[in-house]
Amino acid sequence: MINQEEKIKLYESLFILYKCKNSTDLIWEKINQDKLVINEARFSDSPLLFHIILEVVSFQEEYKNFNSKNLGAYSERVNQLRAINKSLIKKINQWDLLSFRNNIVAHPWRKDGRFVIPDSTEYNIPRNTFEFQLLIKYLDYAWQMIESEFVNEFESAINYMLDTTINRRPKPNYKNINKEQIELVNEVNAKCKKFNKDYYLKVFLYDFD
Repeated sequence: MINQEEKIKLYESLFILYKCKNSTDLIWEKINQDKLVINEARFSDSPLLFHIILEVVSFQEEYKNFNSKNLGAYSERVNQLRAINKSLIKKINQWDLLSFRNNIVAHPWRKDGRFVIPDSTEYNIPRNTFEFQLLIKYLDYAWQMIESEFVNEFESAINYMLDTTINRRPKPNYKNINKEQIELVNEVNAKCKKFNKDYYLKVFLYDFD
């Protein structure tokens, strides 16, 4: 019989994989609403394309942990599922998303201290709208197999996450926010005046009434 600790390990992994897949779906839906991005997918058009890569790499990293060693109680099913998904994961892995995530998304425009541009041929990444669509579809196909194998456990995983309590921080108090903005603009503009600059800062004040 599978104990609760082993179930929770599976629940957490399933939830992370689902979160990554669902996030890419939501981002892609948003991009499709933006005709300028959809007509010509260039990396200067939308940081949402960066976020797709970020989520897919998170899926890849979690999938590495989704194995019989970490989920021993489910080893047979996990091994079978990984065999089923092998060709789909290979399709996702045809792009070198990890290097791009590390050097461009997480640490923008630098690689080993050198300046690089996102469209650099050093990176094997989706180059156009169609390739991004393929990437998202391959991720969706892989998730379909995971969910089909663990359909009951996935439902339990969602319920587990919904029931998990988090120690939430107290609701923020913004009563002094305008005072802080005024102090901020006065401090910055005093320095501008000190150095005889011909520019100065303007700030926005907030009305909570």
